[in-house]
Amino acid sequence: MPFPSPPWSLTAQMWLSVFAVRDSGRPDRPAGVYGAAFVDYQEDGVLAYHELLVARLHDAARRRVRITDIWVDSVVSRDGGRALWAIPKQLADLPLRTSGRGTWRFDPAGPLAFLHGRRPVVSFLVRDARLRFG
Repeated sequence: MPFPSPPWSLTAQMWLSVFAVRDSGRPDRPAGVYGAAFVDYQEDGVLAYHELLVARLHDAARRRVRITDIWVDSVVSRDGGRALWAIPKQLADLPLRTSGRGTWRFDPAGPLAFLHGRRPVVSFLVRDARLRFG
């Protein structure tokens, strides 16, 4: 399935929380500041899909993060992210359920178990974000 050429102009709603992780219990997830985001990319952009990602603050001085985990519900987004930017997107069923006040529930046996039971330091809802990739 083909994907759009860059740049990708997207419009989104994003739910973002920041977590301080002192000990993850996993050698591949060192202590640090992690962000978890659920993104609803909407129809008026080049693609419409949902995305769940976790990223770790990698270089605070330069405000750089490194994606540790990422899932999308679009084959086109997965293939384009991998081919164009080497982002290791995986496919998942990511239904959007809005209930006003958001909460995170991480499966204690799942890939994000290192965030299970943690409370975010801060959470945001970013409305009508306009993003450009590439």
